[in-house]
Amino acid sequence: MADGNFSDWKDKLLFWSVTALVGGSITFNGWVTVRLLATPTIDETRTMIETEAPYNKDKKLVDAQLQRLAFVESKFSEVISRNTDAINALRVELAGLKSK
Repeated sequence: MADGNFSDWKDKLLFWSVTALVGGSITFNGWVTVRLLATPTIDETRTMIETEAPYNKDKKLVDAQLQRLAFVESKFSEVISRNTDAINALRVELAGLKSK
């Protein structure tokens, strides 16, 4: 194997095995390095959650809808109260007309 020629299948197997192991270890080390460098820190993660999470946008939308619903509910209860007063007044008038 010193002159570049393989004398038998064992030399070929050894050469390709070593080549595959070296290539695999280089690839794995590169992947681990990139993975570790690309992972955000805890502070970066907290900042991203506070500023970029879709939950925050949805939360603002939900809050606006809840405020709108509270306003509409207060208006409805006011209208229902007035309608109840009007119905009671009509009942009094009807009772007065029936008694005549």
